[in-house]
Amino acid sequence: MFDDELNGEVPVAGSRLNPSRTAIITGAAGGLGREYSRILAHKGWNLAVVDIDPSGLDETCDIVRAAGGQAEPHQLDVTDAERWQTLLATLRQEWPKLDLLINSAGVSYSGAFETMDLSDWRRVLSVNLDGTMLGCHTMVPWLIENPDSGQIINTASFAAFAQSPYMAAYNVSKSAVVALSESLYTELTPRVYVTVVCPWFFRSGLLEKGRADVEWLARLADHLVEISPITAADVAQDAIRAMEKRKLHALVTRRAWRMWRIKRCAPKAFLGLVRRQFAGLRKKFEDQSVAGKPTAPRQSEN
Repeated sequence: MFDDELNGEVPVAGSRLNPSRTAIITGAAGGLGREYSRILAHKGWNLAVVDIDPSGLDETCDIVRAAGGQAEPHQLDVTDAERWQTLLATLRQEWPKLDLLINSAGVSYSGAFETMDLSDWRRVLSVNLDGTMLGCHTMVPWLIENPDSGQIINTASFAAFAQSPYMAAYNVSKSAVVALSESLYTELTPRVYVTVVCPWFFRSGLLEKGRADVEWLARLADHLVEISPITAADVAQDAIRAMEKRKLHALVTRRAWRMWRIKRCAPKAFLGLVRRQFAGLRKKFEDQSVAGKPTAPRQSEN
């Protein structure tokens, strides 16, 4: 699925994943984080899987071990700087080096900006941005020590470029993750290589553990996920392939790459198109009833 030519880079010599390597994966209790774990397990990696959901972590560890990898669960809230330091100290005692950090924990939120509770804004920015930053800030010194160059995969979203209405908090958080990743790329390369993955809607558990203040928004999001041909396994595979080739951006599909280029060349026209398309979708979905109530935002996989 991934277009190797679009990012303008070539495979790195010797970039095939070493089966003895180590990785930390956040948001690993399900969805995208679990798929990262599954793929690396098949390659024989030693994993520290991280999430706030202990039962989900245990399930992921079982999957990893069945696939031939090694995994230990670490219950951690990615917004807690002290817990990150504890994790670092624990793993330094167990591993000789760290090869890869995958920041995949995140929460979703959608709602009208003018009526949004500020606690929702702070929660989304705290988990999606601060959680990613804390992971990088804690582990980068250890990654720099790696003689083969450590690597980072940060999970953003195509929302960072599309800026869809009623998703201001989420859009801002993911745009900031892209900016953080690009900043680290310019600062750390070649000591540490950074990849940021920016998928559009794909089938995962994110919406089930997110929040939508308006019922038609929840229904629309569910619809976009249901019709998406992309799975969490697709996103994880493309991100890992991009990481192997030391690419900065992984947008997953050719269509996403085309839309990204249009946004760069004609931003106002692109955003106008987004606004018009969303207006049509709103008219379609706000007349349809939604069963159930939205849930409060919780930390989960992207």
